[in-house]
Amino acid sequence: MAENQELVAKIKIQTQELEELKRNCEKIEEENEILREHKTRLADQLKVKEKELTDKRIIKDNVANKQHRHHKDDVHDVERREKELDDWIKDRLTDLIKGDEERKSIQGEGEKDLSVVIPVVLVRYVPEVCDGDLDAFDKADPQEAFFKLNLGITFRQLKETACEFWKIDDMANMGLRASNYALLDLYVDENVHEKILDLRMPPEFWLFKLNRFAKKSFTDVKDCFIDSSISGQFKINTERKKAESKSMGYRKSMHKKAIDKMKGVYKGLESYEKKMINLKNDPKEKERTKGKQGGFITAVILFIILFITMIQLLLRRTVPEDFWVQAGLNAGIVKGSKTSMSFFNIKNLNDTNEFIQYTLGPVFFNRDILASSIANKYYISGSLRIRQVKTKEKPCFIGNITNLICYEYDYNSATKETSGKNKNNTWENYHSNLEGPKIIIGEMGSYDNSGYYIDFPNNINVEEFQNTYQQIQNTSWLNPSTRAIFITCNLYLPNSKQFVSIFVMVENNVMGQCYPSRLESRVIITDFYDKNETLDTVMLALEIVRIFFAFYFVYLYISAGLFKDDDEKRHLSNWFSVKNIANLFVTVMIIATFAFSFKVNTPPGDILQESYYDLGDLHYYYSTCILINAWVLLIVFFRIILIFRFSTTMNLYLYTLDLAAKNIIYYIMIIIPIIVGLCVLTAHMFGPFDFYYRQPKLVAISNMLFAIGYRKIDDFLIISEAWTIAFLLVYFFVIMFFLFSAFLGILMDSYRISELRQNCLYEALKTDQSYKPWKIWISNSFSRCKCKKQENIED
Repeated sequence: MAENQELVAKIKIQTQELEELKRNCEKIEEENEILREHKTRLADQLKVKEKELTDKRIIKDNVANKQHRHHKDDVHDVERREKELDDWIKDRLTDLIKGDEERKSIQGEGEKDLSVVIPVVLVRYVPEVCDGDLDAFDKADPQEAFFKLNLGITFRQLKETACEFWKIDDMANMGLRASNYALLDLYVDENVHEKILDLRMPPEFWLFKLNRFAKKSFTDVKDCFIDSSISGQFKINTERKKAESKSMGYRKSMHKKAIDKMKGVYKGLESYEKKMINLKNDPKEKERTKGKQGGFITAVILFIILFITMIQLLLRRTVPEDFWVQAGLNAGIVKGSKTSMSFFNIKNLNDTNEFIQYTLGPVFFNRDILASSIANKYYISGSLRIRQVKTKEKPCFIGNITNLICYEYDYNSATKETSGKNKNNTWENYHSNLEGPKIIIGEMGSYDNSGYYIDFPNNINVEEFQNTYQQIQNTSWLNPSTRAIFITCNLYLPNSKQFVSIFVMVENNVMGQCYPSRLESRVIITDFYDKNETLDTVMLALEIVRIFFAFYFVYLYISAGLFKDDDEKRHLSNWFSVKNIANLFVTVMIIATFAFSFKVNTPPGDILQESYYDLGDLHYYYSTCILINAWVLLIVFFRIILIFRFSTTMNLYLYTLDLAAKNIIYYIMIIIPIIVGLCVLTAHMFGPFDFYYRQPKLVAISNMLFAIGYRKIDDFLIISEAWTIAFLLVYFFVIMFFLFSAFLGILMDSYRISELRQNCLYEALKTDQSYKPWKIWISNSFSRCKCKKQENIED
């Protein structure tokens, strides 16, 4: 059995070897067949070339015989030319055969894709234009014609066919060029179809009248379809072009004379002339590399202030948490239940009473487990207070009208009503004037903290609240003399030691129209510096550090105007520069924030013990501290950008913006009277009809939005068609058009000035390679004496 298995294995191996031999034989036969075809093709090409060579020799012999008959003295010269021509033909034939073999080897199997057939070619002819006449060629309109391309046609036959088509008798002086104007004289007797495929040229040609004396060619040598054997004929034109370009060089003296001549004709041209910059004495270079305003120490102090301000903003207020608290509270207070009155649907006093009784009451006092009231989510600290302010009665202008009572329209110290009508019933008319003259700015007027109020304790249910308020409503507690209603309540967030001050404001005018003015849920911290909290102690220490560094900017501001410069001169105008104004603003704001922060010093326990605590003052100081810190952050960022002037590229960009900003400010000062006049005009045109034109600030904002297409023109056309058209004409053509045009002109002029300085600065930096602005910027901040010694060594 083992012997049989070995025999079977040997048979399998021999069978596999036999199959491999068969496959190798087939490959060898295929290669032999390809070689035979290649050999046949080369033999055919050789016969064609030998025939061409024979024809050329016959032509050569005829030429030689003629020359021998007419010029017997030039026999030796003719023999030399014949020998050179014979050698050239042999070399050309050898190169062609080698080229064919190389292309065949690159193509893989050596076969050309004979399936590509070019049926026609395009020939363009420019009459009355000679070869080299570039000006006439650019103005001429070429004629075009398509010619059928047979497989055996040559370039000479193509030229003759084109000349016969355009009826040109002088064929000998006509030349054929490729689509890129390259010469085709070398291939005049070769097949057009094959050359197009071999040289990959487009099937487009030009027909020109020959001009042997042309000084220029239509194309560069590198773009021509030419052979290396005839590239020598382009040497003359190349040398001529070099000579012409060499004679057109730049001469500084001629340039200076031309500029001086133009200065006499065009006044103001000297502003475009480059002025050399002395890097060590230029005031702007000194300011950006050695000035205190942009020094390294100033940059470090600015980054310290930036770091402390960011910590205060991030730790003293968390904007995402405040947003979700305010969004939840505002949504419940505004809408209430589906059947109750919405806050923004209030139109009169009856709507106001309905909102307080059926929307506000269930939101605050409904303690049902399934109900989504505020009492189930927050702790109500103290009472819910409803307060109103009233104005006095006044005599009507028409006295004989009965059943009509007139009231003062504006609420102020002279017109407000301060005396109670029935002091026995405290909830009916109770005057409050114990908490200071705070000013509350509304839509229809400004109000203080006096008036009549009612407190609802936090331990009653919704039925008790509604019954109590119904009794108040029956006594006409809110009447036409009411100018504003305020609803305030304090909520406590135990998980974050924060309070939420609810503030609702509804205004009422003498015509009985109510406007829902404000609805706010103010999340505040009542004590910034709690002695028992380590974080508050750290924040106080950071505030003191920031105050200390802020006084450095006071020093910079004072020294900018009082200290003398290198020329022993004081410049008080430096106090009004952008950097010094920013320094002054940063210092004042940091000091104001530090002062306001000590006003936020009420512990949460003291507020929770009070029956009612007004958080209006705490909210004012808290929000003011946050906003001032945000402004400090913005100004410090701007101030840090100005520090980067030690970079040459950044300095040039800032220099451009500085010039543009100054010019734009002057232009705005010119155009502000027209804008104010248009605001007054539109206020009187649309103010009595349109809600957004009722106040001066809203008029200005509405006009700007209207200019960019935010408002609808149809609404204004309904109000007044003539005035709307007049407003459009004045606003768009007088304001917007000239405004944008001036902005572009100002920016372009600023860019021109900065570009001139940039070129001069770069040239100065090239001449002085040792001048490194950032190195001087750092070294000068630490040691001025060392920097002066280094300058003396460099000099």
